[in-house]
Order: sequence, then structure tokens, then C-alpha cells
Amino acid sequence: MKKCPFCAESVQGDAIKCKHCGEWLDGRKSSGGLLGSLSSALSTGKSFVDDKVKQIKERQTAHLYMPAEDKPLSYGRFNLYGSYFESKGKRFEFKDVVGIFYQGSTFRYGGMDVSSSILFKLIISKTDPLSLSPDKCELVEVVEGIKYLDSKKEREVVALILRLLEQETRDYRLTRFYHELVTNGFFDYLGNKVYKNGNFVTEKGESVNLHKAYEEGLIEFGSHFAGLKSSSSDPYAFKIYASKGLKVKVFGFEVNKRIEVSTIYNHDIIVDILKMSAIRGVIE
Repeated sequence: MKKCPFCAESVQGDAIKCKHCGEWLDGRKSSGGLLGSLSSALSTGKSFVDDKVKQIKERQTAHLYMPAEDKPLSYGRFNLYGSYFESKGKRFEFKDVVGIFYQGSTFRYGGMDVSSSILFKLIISKTDPLSLSPDKCELVEVVEGIKYLDSKKEREVVALILRLLEQETRDYRLTRFYHELVTNGFFDYLGNKVYKNGNFVTEKGESVNLHKAYEEGLIEFGSHFAGLKSSSSDPYAFKIYASKGLKVKVFGFEVNKRIEVSTIYNHDIIVDILKMSAIRGVIE
């Protein structure tokens, strides 16, 4: 008797093939045997599972891609191409965008995003990109009206369109802000005036220096509410408080709050400018 070198089971001394695992014992190339068949089956099974996982992941992200001239990224009647975009069949260039209105509030329940309320519009000015005169501007809706998006894929597509539009149009939109700042010494933001020296004057005439308020810890960017099971956030809230202390709410209103502005217009730009003014004390 001897032991099979493959499965360690006992076989006859003159055996040329193991009766237990099916391996050849005379040096002949194995056809697989029991262990070979099992190994092959496991390998095939793993490949099958890997392929399925890969297919699932590809399906989960198939709706997200970089737009091209022959394959736009679309939502509703809005189509974003590689070098331009269309809304309701009308073509626009990136350089014509002077403003982006975007507000997206997400409602979470049990730790999961369940819905989003989306407002998404563009201000277009083909004749004079430095002017926001109503007679020279056109409003383009990326998302028509205000919609509640329950689908995760819809939310992801809209978010990608926003990021790509922000990137492609940032320099053009930023130019208008700085042109107005250089010309007037301030720029208008939704009725509020932001001065080069850091002063912020609301449409009601309230005035505060952003740098001083920042040093005193009175400025807050964004807000968040969390309940027992649900939560919501508002990343567009810009608040300046009257004094340090608890942010107490009475009947839903913060009694210590002095100024609040919603930064839904050109959010990516205005937040950077306000932070620059608050930290440095000047807009450069």
C-alpha cells in the first residue's frame, strides 16, 4: 500500500491511478479527476459570480457618463453635449451662461436618501454677458418647475449635469462678478451688496463686515436638522448671528440670527467669494 500524493488516501502499491481522487500516479498528465473537476467547477462559479457583480455595477452607473457630441447627458427636455447644450430643441453655448440657480434639498429617513426637491435654472445672456438686464436675459429650465426626485438615478444625473455646467461656465460667470466689483466697488447678489473691503449690506440696509463677523465666530455656512429617524440639510444657507451663544429657535425662528441669505444663485462662486472676504477681509 502507498499514499496518493494528491489526496493522501491509501492505494495499492502498483496502482497507476488513484481510485479516490482520479489523479494519475505514473506521471501522466491528469485529466482533472475529482479534485480537478471540483477546482474547475469552483473556478467557473467564481468567474460567473464576478461577471454578474461586474454587470450589476455597470448597470448601476450606466446612466452616468461624460457627454459627447454624439451622446448627450439628458434629463427631460434638457440635453448636455460636450461643447454646448440644448433646451427644448434650442441650442445654447457655455459662454452665454451668466447665472445658475440651483437648490436641492434632500430628505433622509432611516439613514437613506428617500427624495430630493430640485430647482435648477440657467440665466442666459447672448447679447451682453456682463448684464443681467431682464430684456437681455433668457431663463432656461434644466429641471422644469420644482420637482421631487424619488429616483436615485434621476438625482445622480441631475447632480452630474450641475457639476459639469458649473465647471464649463465658471470663468464666464465669475467675469461678471468681478466686472461689477471693479466698476462699482461692489457687486449685487440677490438684492444684497458685497463690497470689496468685506462689507455686506442687505436689501433691507443692514450692514456687517464679514471679516469681523468671521473672527468673532458669527458666520455659518449651511445648516442641518436631524430628528429621531429623519433629517434634512440646507447647504445653501449663509447666516450671520448677532452674538455668540446658543442658536435658539422659537416657533421655528432663530432668535439670535441677524442676517440670512440663500446662496442658490451661482452657489459655487458666491460661497468662495464670501469665504475669501470673511477670511482675508478683502476680495481680490
